[in-house]
Amino acid sequence: ATYVEVLEALLQVGAEPDVRTTMHPWYMIYGGCGNRNCGLVDTKGSTAFWRAAYAADVEAMRLLVKYGADPNIPTIAPEQRRRRPRDTGARSARNQISDDSNFGPLSAEERIEVLTSVRNELPETEQAEFSDEELAEISDDRRQELIDRVERADSVREANADPSGLPPYVDGGPGIFPINAAAGAGYGEGFAGNAHRAMPGGWIPSVRYLIEELGADANQPDHNGYRPLHNAAGRGDNEMILYLISQGGDVSVVNRRGQTTADLANGPVSRIPPHLNAVTLLMGLGSKNNNNCVSC
Repeated sequence: ATYVEVLEALLQVGAEPDVRTTMHPWYMIYGGCGNRNCGLVDTKGSTAFWRAAYAADVEAMRLLVKYGADPNIPTIAPEQRRRRPRDTGARSARNQISDDSNFGPLSAEERIEVLTSVRNELPETEQAEFSDEELAEISDDRRQELIDRVERADSVREANADPSGLPPYVDGGPGIFPINAAAGAGYGEGFAGNAHRAMPGGWIPSVRYLIEELGADANQPDHNGYRPLHNAAGRGDNEMILYLISQGGDVSVVNRRGQTTADLANGPVSRIPPHLNAVTLLMGLGSKNNNNCVSC
């Protein structure tokens, strides 16, 4: 039997289509990147319909809707990491690694502990650039670079805590909606997000189905302020970018990290080269390129 046949058999005998997962499955967990799940989507709270959208599987989505699935249920937004005040633990850890007389005498385990503490002050998309393996053998130059980047990140946060213009993030509130998942949620957010598997040729049909038949919003933000255009840009999908704009997508949107749609196409994390055609297209349509390419 195919997975679709199994799915329909379960629905025929009364399986509830809108049951939500209570945790992110272990087999979709990535570690060692420094950021939450290496950028891969946290699927806690997802339904079967959401999972079908994430796989760009129109056949499965249609089947679930036939049996009453709600196509608008998002994942659950994860608890935010609470930042400590700059003048307490975070500042102390930075001072410790910046002063050779304090850093030098530390044991290997103590060094990793304090370096990890400092790394965690970076935005999640940048933490992956300082892997656990590198922290264990970090050079003096890279240690200083880590300090400098954390200082810059603090300055950015203080100057513009949330440039998205969205209501405040709510722990346990709406996370990622099916339209975001179908457009490519996770791309441009980390290494694992770009290892995501989807139905071949399914991206455009899935988004068209959600928007044209189910009424999904082409500008729907997720909990981090990523819109479908961000997701499409992170994959370098010019066809979807143009389609979303034709459906009212706003090319000028900014997420909670201050990233524009052009920024998502422009190598926002290391090891992911920029999608230059998408960058050019988005800039021509009015998106600002902040020239923050990390992988260049």
